[in-house]
Amino acid sequence: MVKLSRWPLFLAFVVLLFVGHILPPEQIPPAVAQANDKVLHLINFLILALLAYRTFAFSSRKFFSLHPGVKAAGFSLFYGALLECIQSRIPGRQGDVADWLADAIGVLVASVIFRISKLPHKD
Repeated sequence: MVKLSRWPLFLAFVVLLFVGHILPPEQIPPAVAQANDKVLHLINFLILALLAYRTFAFSSRKFFSLHPGVKAAGFSLFYGALLECIQSRIPGRQGDVADWLADAIGVLVASVIFRISKLPHKD
């Protein structure tokens, strides 16, 4: 049986979030523009943290000797802050600490899921 890497899905989602954060306001689909921004941030970063955990937990590449949940949370929080900084430099968009806090809540929810589900990981 062929074992597929978990990296492509994770990286595709990272790119999708990047594109979503740099789109000019007039190019954002109406359904997305009308949705609650903070809820979208929470859901997106919940998904990102879960994908990061899944990727880091089963990766044969060893980088930093931390639990995959810590790596996933750290990456997700850093990436959320980075996207807000980038967004603040795009005309018509603004970086927002409240958006990053919504990202952080999504990562926190993912961390609770890591903890209570006892998701497996290689060590």
